[in-house]
Amino acid sequence: MAAAAQESGSATGSLILGLYGVVGFFGAASVVVFIGGLIVYLIRLGTERREEGIKIMEWGFSILVVVVLCIGLLRWLQG
Repeated sequence: MAAAAQESGSATGSLILGLYGVVGFFGAASVVVFIGGLIVYLIRLGTERREEGIKIMEWGFSILVVVVLCIGLLRWLQG
């Protein structure tokens, strides 16, 4: 009985560890997207098309907020 409980806990632990990896990947991607938007904004600083850089930065920040919420949810699920 105890061995089955340990295996179940191990499976849950590895699932949460895998989810941390996915969330970490999206966190890194959101930082890259934000920095890319900042570069676009700075390159197009004198033109009227600089709004595209702001929109890209907004997407990067939005993804980062979702990632932080997912990390909080995973920590809450771990107990």
